[in-house]
Amino acid sequence: ASIDKYTASMVDYMTKARASMDGPEAKATLARFDEAWKVYLARRGAFLEKATQQPLQDANPELIALSTAARSASDDVDALMTELAKMKEANAAAASTETNAIYTSGAKVLTAIIVIGVLLGVCLGFFISRSVTKPIGKAVDAANALADGDLSVVIETTSKDEAGQLL
Repeated sequence: ASIDKYTASMVDYMTKARASMDGPEAKATLARFDEAWKVYLARRGAFLEKATQQPLQDANPELIALSTAARSASDDVDALMTELAKMKEANAAAASTETNAIYTSGAKVLTAIIVIGVLLGVCLGFFISRSVTKPIGKAVDAANALADGDLSVVIETTSKDEAGQLL
């Protein structure tokens, strides 16, 4: 029962792993794994069938050979699983590197946008304040000249806004 449970969980894990494996190397390794898994299942089945037919305490060269063959097939499956795990780790590292590059690039773009926005805001603020303070400065100069008694002061403006109306 526990062997069947192990087999089912192994099939489930490999089904899930296939989804994250792509590329010719991974597909070739998965194909080799599939073949090794079939060999392992066949050899394990032959060993278990023979082992249930006689007492295990009796030395049987055929049973020993079947056990050795099953163990060899199990080692092959284990080696291929290790290889697949290393591929998956390499894929994860590559994905992590790519994600970090995207993050860094995004952070740089966002920083540039913020800097440009701040500079644009400062420039707009400067021009808006100049468009208000310059006409008011002319009005103050004219008022000072009038206060000094100079009634010949002429202020020319083409502005239609409030500051232009004041002048």
